[in-house]
Amino acid sequence: MTGDKVYHAFYADELARGFLHSHSYTGNPLACRAALATLDIFAEDDVLSVNHAKAAYFNCVAEPLRQHPKVRDFRNTGMIWAFEVDSPARRFCTTLLYARAATGIAAASDG
Repeated sequence: MTGDKVYHAFYADELARGFLHSHSYTGNPLACRAALATLDIFAEDDVLSVNHAKAAYFNCVAEPLRQHPKVRDFRNTGMIWAFEVDSPARRFCTTLLYARAATGIAAASDG
């Protein structure tokens, strides 16, 4: 979003003058083909419905974690879950990450 002054500073009808930074892959045949193939997979494999069912299952499995007294602000959107942990343990996140890796669950510490 921008104001008129900035918009007009970058706008040009001539392709050579127009600000095209945000369109660096516009018309790239390989990028377009990859995008179309991805959309085909989403449609053929019903990815959104499958992920919705998986998310519901993961939320059920994660309920004990959600109820843990040291876990707060447990949330998820799509296939991403996040929560805060009240723990004085300095290596809590590292310990959790190694424990999750051993079960095949991908986890990351962002805090």
